[in-house]
Amino acid sequence: MENVRQDILSRVSHEFRTPLTSILGYAEVILDDPLLPDDLRKQFVQTIKDEGQRLAELVNELVSLQSFEQGLANLERTEVDLLSLLQRAFQAVDAHARDRSILISLKSYRAGIAGNWDKQRLFEMLLHLLTNAIKFAPVGGSIEVTIRCIESQVELVITNDESVISPRELPFVFDPLYQFQLRTGQLSRPGVGLAIAKRIVELHGGTLNAREEGEGGSSFAVSLPLRQKPN
Repeated sequence: MENVRQDILSRVSHEFRTPLTSILGYAEVILDDPLLPDDLRKQFVQTIKDEGQRLAELVNELVSLQSFEQGLANLERTEVDLLSLLQRAFQAVDAHARDRSILISLKSYRAGIAGNWDKQRLFEMLLHLLTNAIKFAPVGGSIEVTIRCIESQVELVITNDESVISPRELPFVFDPLYQFQLRTGQLSRPGVGLAIAKRIVELHGGTLNAREEGEGGSSFAVSLPLRQKPN
């Protein structure tokens, strides 16, 4: 338990540093310059608000991750239509994708796919995977989501046709503290979202992996049992 606490504290200090620095910096500029033009003042205040919202989201993610790592997370299983849930997730990330001129497409090999899952947890997992797929795609790239059923499992694969993550770094993208070098030369960390997504999938009895696709592409591959396995 103590190791879990120390790990979470380490993640908190890293994840909070950037937005806090931004908030404090802009607040200091506003306080120190009473003659700051109104347009700049509004811009800085909006940045402070946005970074504050980002902090609130980080708190929620860290609390969620802590519940998984302490074995406190549980599932509320219901019958879930996966395609409908995916459409909701697409709508949620649409603005983010448009900002980066990224096209997201869906290919399903079956019209209706329903399983006994936790709807809210599954939606959270999809958001984390899509958000990170967009984050690690180049501007103007494309993302394809493929769904197929294989016996009692559903396989969902989110593929970037190009990825800024090199193949050797893919095994580490689920570690929030791992710092890796992108193909662009920049240093990056995946954050806690992918770690949460992996734990949600595993709590459902499934698997989530990152893998190389073709020449320069990558994918997140989810395999979920359609029904809860008997104890």
